[in-house]
Amino acid sequence: MSLSFVSLHCNRPLNPLKWNCVTFDLSVDPSNVSRFLEVFLLYCHSAGQWFAIEECITGEFRKFNNNNGDEIVPTNLLEETMLAFSHWTYEYTRGELLVLDLQGVGEVLTDPSVIKSGEKGSYDMIFGPANLGDDAIRNFRAKHHCNSCCRKLKLPDLKRNDYTPDKMTFPHEDPPTPGGGVKDSQQSMKLML
Repeated sequence: MSLSFVSLHCNRPLNPLKWNCVTFDLSVDPSNVSRFLEVFLLYCHSAGQWFAIEECITGEFRKFNNNNGDEIVPTNLLEETMLAFSHWTYEYTRGELLVLDLQGVGEVLTDPSVIKSGEKGSYDMIFGPANLGDDAIRNFRAKHHCNSCCRKLKLPDLKRNDYTPDKMTFPHEDPPTPGGGVKDSQQSMKLML
């Protein structure tokens, strides 16, 4: 199962942070490939404006969580995986970022919000006005219920009194090797940011 995330904002760097390919094992069926739609920038000369465009998707549109951290009650593995993905992004970035507003048709996702701690709802910030900052992070931590995917990823309970993201270690990650990449497996979920 692969999730790739592309975020483009006019007059903003494509990716201000350096991301690596991270692999973690969820033992999922490799034929079920989840992904974010690729986003393209289109400049309209006559209007002097940039537009973000993506492929039109059809089918039953589902929203797994919103940019304020509210989430659905999962009833299947896909829903659990999407909610665990948000939790994982928070842990992987040591509490600095959180990917929310997960939505789409089946396993094809669109228009996520990247929430950054310390910033809120300004066009001058890196991730745009949908970033509700620390309020969204606090709400997510209060409302997220860990599921089977969270447990399989060994993600900590966000509601523990002694929880802090900087204490998190990742026993499921291989240590980095000089010049080496991340192991690939048909039964791994890849996240490319």
